[in-house]
Amino acid sequence: MIEAHQYLASFLKIISKSPLTVNYNFDDTLEKMLLDARSGDKKNSTRGYEVTDKPNVQFQKNTGVIYHPNGFLPAIFEDGASVGVVFSDDSFQDQLISAATGKYIHLSNHLFRNTCLLIGISLEDVTLQSLLRQNAVTNPGNVHYLVHFRKAEEASKPEDEKIIFNSNFSSYNLYTLFLDNAGIRGLADLISMSKKSFLLNYADAKKKFVYYLIGSIGAGKSTAASNFRSLITYDEWIDERRPETAVPEDSLSPDKIEMVNSWIAEQFRKKNFALFGQNEGIHVVDRCPLDPLTFGEAAERPSKARRLVAQITDRNSRPIEKGHVIHLDCDLADVRIRCSLKHKYWEDSAYEKLLKALEEVYGGLDRTVICTRGRDANSVAREITRVIFLEDYRPIDIDAELTKFADSANAK
Repeated sequence: MIEAHQYLASFLKIISKSPLTVNYNFDDTLEKMLLDARSGDKKNSTRGYEVTDKPNVQFQKNTGVIYHPNGFLPAIFEDGASVGVVFSDDSFQDQLISAATGKYIHLSNHLFRNTCLLIGISLEDVTLQSLLRQNAVTNPGNVHYLVHFRKAEEASKPEDEKIIFNSNFSSYNLYTLFLDNAGIRGLADLISMSKKSFLLNYADAKKKFVYYLIGSIGAGKSTAASNFRSLITYDEWIDERRPETAVPEDSLSPDKIEMVNSWIAEQFRKKNFALFGQNEGIHVVDRCPLDPLTFGEAAERPSKARRLVAQITDRNSRPIEKGHVIHLDCDLADVRIRCSLKHKYWEDSAYEKLLKALEEVYGGLDRTVICTRGRDANSVAREITRVIFLEDYRPIDIDAELTKFADSANAK
């Protein structure tokens, strides 16, 4: 009986609301669970699920879709059994060849576009290995979660678990959870929990994590941020970019500089307003509110800081969000090459000035520095992924740091 299963019934709500549940088993247990869970008018209008063994691009239902990539053998054989079943070594090899020719593009896209929870599966499935590896290589900012089953009576083996965890994370971007039956049931209950119940039961838990990506022009901040669309990301600019921001500040007239400074402060105000309205989640922000201080002359930083604090906080009506700063470090040669690819050609002295100013503004702050010298965008994104998912969260008080500049001895 399904009701007697240690944790399966706890996933009923999750499966019924999920746009796609991939089932590597051949049986129709999940389908029967959804069928029996129908109530009211649903008993007269729907089976409560859609089942397929083909990687269709479109399904009739938006939720409750069960996909069996290895084939389907229902309890009542006449009830839609699949033509083929992937069971022998030869059929697995044929499946891998089919995956290479694009047969499983829908499943691949699903892995690319969503955060998935993998339970009760074997990573020895070569097709699954291939799909997960493709995701890890081409979409390094998207992390999935894998439950590694451990019997309740078994003692924890930290060293073995560490090896398994690191291997799965490095190879497949899988965050491994070592759980027994009770732990899996608790995980399902936690995922299914309403927002109000979650806030009530975990009021003291840290639920919001903000990461600011900083670095020189050409360091790859925007490219790196684009790899984390499975999280909550904030672009460099909210509004259409002003052309004046693409040239060195000393080439602009005073009135243009004033306009640009006001416009940039407004962009940070809008991003901070959006961040302030979020109570949970992982947020990746392209540029930090301290960044404007790295442009222009050092003597102007106090007045710039005062403006930024006043404008971003709407005159102290809301604080600037604290966050963990990730610094993408690069040198002059990298900046020159990367900017040239975007048809941006500044004098070396302008780039050198920015690199120096970055160190002056951020050098004394707690931050994670990632070297981007000679590295491609995907390898940098993988390094950022490790920082977000594996390292301690170390937020700094951006508001306080800006206020220090505003109140410095050079203030006018």
